[in-house]
Amino acid sequence: MDISEIRCHNTRLLVDSYGAMARFADVLGRAHAQVGHRVGKNPTRNIGSKVAREIEQCTGKPRGWLDAYHVDSVEGLLPHDHQSPHVFSRLEEKLLSSSPAAIGFVDFILDSWLDGKVDDRGLNALRVTLDELTKSSRNS
Repeated sequence: MDISEIRCHNTRLLVDSYGAMARFADVLGRAHAQVGHRVGKNPTRNIGSKVAREIEQCTGKPRGWLDAYHVDSVEGLLPHDHQSPHVFSRLEEKLLSSSPAAIGFVDFILDSWLDGKVDDRGLNALRVTLDELTKSSRNS
């Protein structure tokens, strides 16, 4: 699954949680047709980074929530693939409590990944960094 498919899948979970596309569209302040173009039966438009962040903000989801695959139940919210977007949500959770600079760092890395500027090697480096941060916090 690529990022467009993941965002569409997760947005459909949100639509289901609101009970109807029209109600979800109202929450977003968008026309029903606009939402349908992105998450309807045969979407004709992808959900880009800007729209994804708007959806997360309107629905009270944390930044990056739409980028990590979630199970077919809104209650589950379990990540499917720790190799990609979930790496960033784990890193973000860890660093957000640190400092405003950490937030900027996570935003920069996430945006870079979404723009295709971070490859598998970069993801591995982030995973190692996260593991080291986790180990050092346990030893503190």
